[in-house]
Amino acid sequence: MSLRYRLWLSFAPLLLVLAALGTGAVYSFGLVGGRIEAILRANYRSVNAMYELDRALERIDSSFTAAMAGRPEARRRYDEGWADYRRSSDVERHNLTEPGEGELFARLDALARDYRERGGRFFEAPGESRRAAYYGEGDLPGPLQAASADVRAAIDAIRRLNQASME
Repeated sequence: MSLRYRLWLSFAPLLLVLAALGTGAVYSFGLVGGRIEAILRANYRSVNAMYELDRALERIDSSFTAAMAGRPEARRRYDEGWADYRRSSDVERHNLTEPGEGELFARLDALARDYRERGGRFFEAPGESRRAAYYGEGDLPGPLQAASADVRAAIDAIRRLNQASME
């Protein structure tokens, strides 16, 4: 046997081990990358759902001012806003991925139910009491404004949690 052949035989097992380790590393990186992509997609869905919830909340809120201005389409805008809110809320309900997100969503859900009940009472009330229900009296915000702010804060907390996870 020549020296070149013996050297090749001594390095061959090392080359095989190195090739196996390289192949394993590439495979592992592919798995990890796929998982990271799935996590990012799920978090993006939650961030997008929170954006849509916030937009629906804006439409609901504007329906109250439209009602106080005497616009006939105000109740329809209110109902449409809640339909949009429910759609986005369902997306988030089925996409709870981060630790603590379930508790934040439960809080958001409870606050939204309270806000909706207050909104229903607003539309049933006569004109002047609507103003107080929305704007409040003196320096205190009205119950609808306070409830809207609470819902918005819960939406923001879920959005921040998912964005932090994405980062």
